[in-house]
Order: sequence, then structure tokens, then C-alpha cells
Amino acid sequence: MSAERDAELAGLRKKVESARSQGPAAEGRAWTELARACAAWEDEAEARQALAEAEARVRAAGEATDAAGRRAWLALRGAIALVHGRFAGARDAAGAASDAFEEAAKLAAEADDRGLRAEALLSCAAANARLGKILDGALQAEEAEDLFVETGGRTGDVAARAVADRLEAMIMESDELSSAADEDLALERKEGKDPRRLGWRLRMNAGCFMAGDEDGLEDALTLLEDAGKAFRTAESRPGEARAIRSQGACLVAMREPREAADAFLEAAAIYAEIGAALPQARTMLEAGHASRAGDDAARARECYEGAARIFGEREAWFEQGFVTEVLGDLFREGRDAPGAVSLFRQALALYDRAGGDLDDQRAGCLMSLGMACSAAGESAEAETRMAEARALFEKAGASDMVAACDRELKKLQKKRK
Repeated sequence: MSAERDAELAGLRKKVESARSQGPAAEGRAWTELARACAAWEDEAEARQALAEAEARVRAAGEATDAAGRRAWLALRGAIALVHGRFAGARDAAGAASDAFEEAAKLAAEADDRGLRAEALLSCAAANARLGKILDGALQAEEAEDLFVETGGRTGDVAARAVADRLEAMIMESDELSSAADEDLALERKEGKDPRRLGWRLRMNAGCFMAGDEDGLEDALTLLEDAGKAFRTAESRPGEARAIRSQGACLVAMREPREAADAFLEAAAIYAEIGAALPQARTMLEAGHASRAGDDAARARECYEGAARIFGEREAWFEQGFVTEVLGDLFREGRDAPGAVSLFRQALALYDRAGGDLDDQRAGCLMSLGMACSAAGESAEAETRMAEARALFEKAGASDMVAACDRELKKLQKKRK
């Protein structure tokens, strides 16, 4: 076990000790967190022991009669069900995993624990996909994304969106699933009982159209406009923001970049209102891309700089590095070589701060920095940076990029002579 895992394990055990004074329900949740961490590290023996301790706290807590105590008790049971689902999934028992995750989501809803429900729904979506229950899984992933935004999950909304997109592409590729999705939507429109659920259905079906060819984009845009109205009726701000953000993506695909940028910025404003900083920054990044495609460099710069500022405030170093690198590209396109050099250097420092294996990202940034240095008349650093980029591309086996670096190095050497 790595030092990092040792430190996290020690922290979780300390949390268990601290929770003992708060009652069995709180202690049980702490034991469950420990069980989940151990299961993720594939330490099944330790995970099961911690889970047994959590289940003992359920029995000790009993079913509380006061509202707060009952919510804590239900949340503990939901967290335990989530771990059982993880165990079942590790055994490739997708059916048992799905049942456990659905139970966890139900208990979390009763406990009004939106973060736990989001996690359970996302896990359930993946399990249902393995079972071939694609429509159910896609709808669960859509709901999970909104819940992660509401609760401030750092990357949960991104993970949920990735699952939803994958499942929606599968629906679009199947005539049978597409027909079933249309029937479900028609029934939801007819019953009109739950506008939030209708919004998810509309958003899901729109995603299916967007995963197909260009002919479906107009239909997708109409569905997304209807989804936005449904979410407004339900007073679901995260749902409305995602619907408008998806309209932006649809407009990009329809080659309407300026209108797309307007949609992205409208969605970003909603995220700002509800305090969802990271989704706001990601949407501003998308607005920057759309503005750049629409030849509005000033607006693109404003969007990128705003996104970078938010990522920095949230200590999302990789994301801040990425948008800083994109901003460097914008400066280089505008023939501001010194400004581009400064930004690429900042991006590299942020990638270093982020840690992890970022060689691919660093390689591209080093190459851009080398070219910017050359344009700025800093030949020595240009050669150094290009050589560093070449080494990373060679390590990754990216022969085309190695050849591109070789061409740039030859230009630099010829220029020096």
C-alpha cells in the first residue's frame, strides 16, 4: 500500500474515532466511508470488516423517531447498500449490484441526502448498462448529473455526463431502443405528473439525436428548448442550465458559434447563481471555444480568463493549466508572442502543481511554448522546449508528433545559423 493510501486510511480511522461521540448513526457513516475506500483499494477483508462495524451501528441506532435522527439512520443504510452494490459489482453480479444501488438511491432520497443519491444513481446507471437496461441507465445518469451539480461534486457531474452520453449514443444506434425512448417520452408528456422527470426524458432524447447525424440537430434543439421549459416549471436550476448548455453544443454542431456562445454564457450565469463554480468555469471554457470559432477573439479571451480565475480559486490546477494553455494559443494566433510565452510557462507550472501523469498534455504545451519562444526571438529556450516535447512524444510512441518536432528543430537550427 502506498504512503498516500496509508495516510488516507489513517485519516478515515481517525474520523471513525471522532464520530463515536456523535452517536451510532454518525459512527456508522464513518465506518462506511472506510469500507468504501478499502473496497476501492481491493482490500476486501478490511472493507468487509468495516462494513460489519457499520451494520452493527445500524442495529445500535435503531429507527429514530425524530426527523433528524431518522434521516441519519436512512442515510447510513443507504451508504451501506452502496458498498454492498460495489461488492456485487466486483463479483460481476450486475443484477445484485443494480438492486443494491437502487436501494441506496431510494434510501438516500428518503434521507434527503442528494450527494449519496447522486453517487448511487451513477453506479446504478453503470450496472444497468451492463444488464442491457440502457433507457433506465441513461435516465439515471441524467438525474445524477443534476444532483452532483446541486451538491457541488467536484467531478461527479463530468462522470455522469460521460455515462449519459455513452448510453444515449447506444440508444441512437438501436432502432428498438430509439422507438422505446420515443414511447417513454410520449407517455411522460401525456401524463405530465413530474416536470423534472419530463426534462430528463427530453434531455436524454435530445442527446440521442445529437449522437446521430446532422439531420437530427434541429429536432434535438427543439427538444432541448422544451427541456429547459420543463426544468423551469420544476424550478430545477441545474437541469435548466444543462439543457441550455446542451443547446449551445447543438448550435456548435449546427455551425452557429456566436449563438452557441450566447447559450453557454446563459448557462454559466445560472451556474453562478446557484454557486456551482466548476460547472460554471467549464461552461465558460465552452463559450470561449465557440467565440473563438466565431472569430470573436476579445470575447473568447474574456471567457477563458474568467474560467481560469474560477479554476484557480477552486484549486483545480489541471483545469486551470488547460485553459491557460488555450489562452496561450489565442495569444499566439493574435501574434502576441511574448504574451503567449508567458501563458504557456504558467500552464506548465500548473500541470506540475496538479501532479499525476500529464506527459501528453505537457508535450503539447512544450511544443507550443517552443514555437512561441521562436516567434518571440528566444531561440535558445525554443530549442530546449522543442527538444523536451520531442522526448515526451517519443516516449509515448507518437511518431507523427516526433516528426513534427524534428521539423521545428531543423527550422530553429537553420535560423540560428
